[in-house]
Amino acid sequence: MADLFVLPTMYDPGALATLEALATGTPVITTPYEGTSEFIKEGINGFVVERNESALRSAILKAIGHSFDPFKIYESIKHLTWDNYVDCLISHLETL
Repeated sequence: MADLFVLPTMYDPGALATLEALATGTPVITTPYEGTSEFIKEGINGFVVERNESALRSAILKAIGHSFDPFKIYESIKHLTWDNYVDCLISHLETL
């Protein structure tokens, strides 16, 4: 169990831990240098901030004072299934 997941990475093309946190309804704070940051919806399932002490501290304090809905957090990424991925991949390949 966690109240918040923070990944202040300098580079990660797609952190599975971020998606795992979101799938369990845990809000995420990460940086724009993390590939799965594109799934973060400001104030709905977390925050994307620059990688510096001030921005991270501010986001953590903001998240602590914010009331996140675990179901809405899960809903924001529930479409990310292997079946949907395969369907999308096949659809793209058919256009080649």
